[in-house]
Amino acid sequence: MNSKVDLLLSIPIWRVRQIVAGAEKWEVRRRVFREKVREIYVYVPTPYQLVVGKFKLGKILSGDPSKIWNITKGKNGLKREAFEKRFEDRQKIYALEIGDVRLYRDPLFPKKDVPRFVEPRPFYYIGGYLESYLRRPTVAPTFENVALVRLPSEEGGVPYEVMGKRIPYKLRLRRPITCRGCGRSLHSYESRAKGICYSCERKAIKNTRMAARPINRVAQEREY
Repeated sequence: MNSKVDLLLSIPIWRVRQIVAGAEKWEVRRRVFREKVREIYVYVPTPYQLVVGKFKLGKILSGDPSKIWNITKGKNGLKREAFEKRFEDRQKIYALEIGDVRLYRDPLFPKKDVPRFVEPRPFYYIGGYLESYLRRPTVAPTFENVALVRLPSEEGGVPYEVMGKRIPYKLRLRRPITCRGCGRSLHSYESRAKGICYSCERKAIKNTRMAARPINRVAQEREY
């Protein structure tokens, strides 16, 4: 008899909120794992990079998209249009039943605490140090730690709280700042403070030096 294993699954923050609130009872996926899974740890991907809790795995359904939709509609966190668009090229999809949901009192940041941590894309089995790291006390979802979850807006605003808990200042995801030169998103604190990326800054410095060269030459000619 094969023993069950635990899994780290990547789920977007807006769907995590629905799971915690009890609105999503089924997680629909393009592919599914082969091993027997006991518990699924929920990882909120970049830019959050946090493990917020876990849930027990119930049934696993498989079938064509129309069949899965008829079974999970209203409980899969997706509207009909979004569901059809997401799985229009698939002949067979899977639905994972979400069981008992548990949350950490403080979200975990494995990228900082676990050596050589790799983000799940979309999942992988856990073991070793990562498994012992994730086995921490959890609590049941309450109104307080559900209501305080702030969702990222379409403009890119990001919550200061995740699952009702305030995350450290250095890990807060502020509103994305773009470079005033090329328009790309800025990630480092130094670039954010300047409002310009390294490449555009170097180009600006180079252009300034090029523009100043004729002036320097005229000044040198006058000296002679």
